[in-house]
Amino acid sequence: MMPEQPVRFGDFILCPVNQQLQTTEQNITLEPKVYSVLCYLMTHHQRFVSLEELHQQVWAGRVVSDTAVRRTISKLRAALQDQAETPKYIQSAARRGYRWLAEVEPVATTSSIKPAREPSLTPAHTISDTSVAAAEEMDSPTISARKTLKPWWLAMPLVLLAGLLGWLMFPETEPTWQRLDPLPTIEGEKLALAISPDRNAIVYSSNSMNHAGQELYWHHLESGRTRQLTSGNHQIMWAEYHHDGQSLFYHDYQQGLYQLYRRPISSSGEWLGPAEALLPPQPRMLQLTSIPGTDKLLLSMGQSDAMQIKQLDLISGELQPLTHAVIGNSSDYPFALSADNSMLAYIRTAKAQPHLLTVVQRETGRVLHQQVYPDIAFRLKFYDDEHLLILDDKALTLMHWPSGASQMIESNQEQGGPGLSRFLVRVSEQDWLQSRIVGNVQGFLHQFGPIGDLSNRAIVASLAPGATMYLTATPGQYLMVQRQAALSRLVLQQPDGQSLTLLDVEDANLMIQAVHPDGEQVVLFLHGRPHLFRIPEGQLTALSVRPQLWQSARFEGSGQAVILTYIENAAPVTVRYQLDNGQITPMHQGERVVASLSANDFIVLRDDQHFARVRYGKTELLPIQTRQQFVGSIHLRQNMLFWGETDLKNTWIYRYDLTSGELQQWQADRRQMLQYFDISPDATQWLLRHVPRIDTQIFPAQSRF
Repeated sequence: MMPEQPVRFGDFILCPVNQQLQTTEQNITLEPKVYSVLCYLMTHHQRFVSLEELHQQVWAGRVVSDTAVRRTISKLRAALQDQAETPKYIQSAARRGYRWLAEVEPVATTSSIKPAREPSLTPAHTISDTSVAAAEEMDSPTISARKTLKPWWLAMPLVLLAGLLGWLMFPETEPTWQRLDPLPTIEGEKLALAISPDRNAIVYSSNSMNHAGQELYWHHLESGRTRQLTSGNHQIMWAEYHHDGQSLFYHDYQQGLYQLYRRPISSSGEWLGPAEALLPPQPRMLQLTSIPGTDKLLLSMGQSDAMQIKQLDLISGELQPLTHAVIGNSSDYPFALSADNSMLAYIRTAKAQPHLLTVVQRETGRVLHQQVYPDIAFRLKFYDDEHLLILDDKALTLMHWPSGASQMIESNQEQGGPGLSRFLVRVSEQDWLQSRIVGNVQGFLHQFGPIGDLSNRAIVASLAPGATMYLTATPGQYLMVQRQAALSRLVLQQPDGQSLTLLDVEDANLMIQAVHPDGEQVVLFLHGRPHLFRIPEGQLTALSVRPQLWQSARFEGSGQAVILTYIENAAPVTVRYQLDNGQITPMHQGERVVASLSANDFIVLRDDQHFARVRYGKTELLPIQTRQQFVGSIHLRQNMLFWGETDLKNTWIYRYDLTSGELQQWQADRRQMLQYFDISPDATQWLLRHVPRIDTQIFPAQSRF
């Protein structure tokens, strides 16, 4: 039953003439179905109304999904600023439905609330609910009250007919994404971005030039005032406000481990007390999300080869796994919660495995949808109950997850301008914050020069991310992989600058693993399987091995065999493949073999980050240990072990002489080099891959979906 006169409840007046919620600050025009659901709940306030009843009464029996009804309820709650966990207007109960809570009283038409002023779009650096109201007013159908129509309901059939015709002719609007001017924030790469519950401030991390680490900053959106929260040498990778706005969660990466903290913070961006560690130090921790209305956190955490999403109860300290662990060098595990916390969407990304998008019910774990996702996803956000915004390395995409249909909203690979967005934070119904790298993101540089010399290097190439380069036995000659869409090309670069294409394949993940000491053979991963490529003949041969989750391949020091490592039951297994006869023999299990002098003499990297030498079955612990969790290239040249490691801000290159026991270290400029490199066979030259210093800016964005 629709009200014929305005009614009052809480801070709102519902005006039936134009289907608006009115307050002293603004007018909120409701969508027809949202208005109908509100009226039906108010009319039957004495009891719970089930989903089935709403189907029959509001949708007139038309077939719609439960998700569509829940999405309408979510929109109504958003308009009322009502929380599902602490409801003021709409109570929900599992298997019972929804019940209206607020007392409703009629309002005399002569004393109705004075209409609010028309909201205007705020400046680019200010995010407020008024801009959302303006956006909704532009996009939502509005029924204007005209004095010539008395009574007003005579116009309703015409309005409904026009709306139906419009829906039939234009069933979907074209999604748009409008990026506004950037916020005036501290310069530097931003690895965390959180917004306060009152939407007045953001907290972000930045590696600005006045400190060595990744520090936290507080920024007030309206005034533009910025305050530095931490200082020293922190590596803060993620931050999130508690739903009460009175504390901040963040994790700090130090000495190869992640520590999760909670610290009280004021509305003016000042710490109100010391940080409290919530968990013991963890091997790996990525995304963290506070579940609104609860004292629970969701965390993506685990080992580097066994990541999963867990729920942390802040009261009891209990950790509850919500997903199965990803086995096999997982690179990320982005996830998102729906507005009512009932659904969890996540993408599992693991080396040599398909990226899998999954939507489940959070409480029960029941799988609602699953599909392969082709690209590397950075962030997921629920736009509504049936749509996901997915930010990946190629685009910002709006996906209707029940059907898998998707549409690109914005490219993530702009040339000559801001590119490669990695953060997406929802401010309100249609306003977002988006952090993007400024400049060309194709800037992986490769430099060549003498071993240990970080200043006397010459730039030899600038390639897209993911390209790999290896030196051959010929001085100044190197191999590289060039990629274009799903195609990969193996190219031999000559000292005179000429290049020769050796191989063209339809595999976007073609990888060089190692170059033979004679410089004429290369071991590759093609379609996830090890292959041998002979350069002089252009001959490609697949190694006769079983399909496995292959992790690495390298030549034995003598060049007579390929040392292959795969993952089985979450542990590395290494075998030796004899090149002349294809014979396969087990070598080692349980630890990562990183270099091999011969069949019975090799180097392993243990779980405690110590290097050990295994000779004829006996293990000798070497007096060297990696200080960081992220270890990159490892090479054995001229009886010397080279390796690189990084804390994501600094990179170190080490050389250890296996004969004399001498250890040498070189450190690159901060943020100027990655840990990937190659060493020439004679151990006199190296090829380094690094990125120039990068900066990110935070852009407000408005959606019209």
